[in-house]
Amino acid sequence: MRKHLAQHLLAALVCLLGSLGVAQAQTGLTLRGDAVTGAAGDEVTVVFRTVGFWQITEGMGTIQWTPTVMDYVHAGDFGIPEITNGTFSLIPTGRLIFQWSSDNVTGNTLDDGTVLFSLTFGLHGSPGASTTVAFTDGWTELHFQSAENINLPFSSDPANVSIVPEPASGFLVLAGLAGCLLWYRRRRLRGPC
Repeated sequence: MRKHLAQHLLAALVCLLGSLGVAQAQTGLTLRGDAVTGAAGDEVTVVFRTVGFWQITEGMGTIQWTPTVMDYVHAGDFGIPEITNGTFSLIPTGRLIFQWSSDNVTGNTLDDGTVLFSLTFGLHGSPGASTTVAFTDGWTELHFQSAENINLPFSSDPANVSIVPEPASGFLVLAGLAGCLLWYRRRRLRGPC
């Protein structure tokens, strides 16, 4: 009976510690970008979602893309209070730096798949052009830290942005159809052209 009671108490303690985050340890952080398409002249929004965002207290780094394809417009959809428009600074040649630090000593925790932030771009490249939106050690070195003062391993799946080819001209389609009908009428054939 005592052994059985001790096992139940031990199991309850493990559950309690796990729910408080004591039994959990941060092993790494991943940010995943979406794939989006748009026509030249459009604005598109790229969303970055979290995996392993547990008690994160700070983050900084560089985000890079091909500036001949698109221009940065603004940031939005902030998943934690410390990230705002002021978190991001545009620097020349298709790069954006970011930096935030939490006022909360236990940091912020987000469920996997939660949006951390989004970036909106104006497309101006040639039809068929594409670019990645990737986290780099460019201007500012990538750094994410947990409440345990651990410099976290970081990985990312870059976002992909593509400019769709222009559709065929409606005039060419109509001209082809008119030519087919004219040919059919002259030949007085039955059936498709």
